[in-house]
Formats: sequence, C-alpha cells, structure tokens
Amino acid sequence: PFPHPMGMFPGMPMPGAMPAMPAPGMMPQAGAPAAAPAAAASEAPAAEDEAPKEEVKKEEKKKEVVSVKLVSFEAAKKINVVKEVRAITQIGLKEAKELVESAPKVVKKGVP
Repeated sequence: PFPHPMGMFPGMPMPGAMPAMPAPGMMPQAGAPAAAPAAAASEAPAAEDEAPKEEVKKEEKKKEVVSVKLVSFEAAKKINVVKEVRAITQIGLKEAKELVESAPKVVKKGVP
C-alpha cells in the first residue's frame, strides 16, 4: 500500500538494483540543478525559524525554582502517591511512605 521509502529520493538507487542501471520506473535525472531550487526554498524557512527560537531561549532562562509540597491526599490513593514521591525524590519505599504519612511536608526543593 505504501511506496518504498527509497522511491522518495530520486538520486538514490533502489536496494537490489545494479549500480550501472537505473531502477525500474525511475526517470534518468538531467542533473542537480532541479534539486537546487528545492534546497534553497527549504533553507529560507529554516532561517526564519531560527530567530523565534532565540527569543524563546531568552524567555526560558527566566524560569523560577520552586519547591514541591505535599499538602494532602486521598487515603484511597496513598499507594500511588507513595510511588510518585519515590519517583520524584529517588528515595526508598520506607522513606517515601514515611514522608507521605507526615504530610503536609516539602517533598523536593529547587525544582526548575
């Protein structure tokens, strides 16, 4: 149902084709100038995209550092809360369980 991926690249030979013979169904190419306008067209939008990325990087540097505090949780979801605390803090099961049971408490400081 889908064309072979190498068929999308006219300059590349098809797998299994002899190097001296073009692949069946492929037109012989007149040269690279036909591909040059497409390459130039793709470079122009890329140059335009770089400027907004620089602005975004400047905005990202202004991020604040926050602390994660566990205020409360539902008793039925205690196991899931313990699992998440373990994932965030990289501590053992016993320590995470004690931390969850001692809520309200700061779970992690300095989270970007």
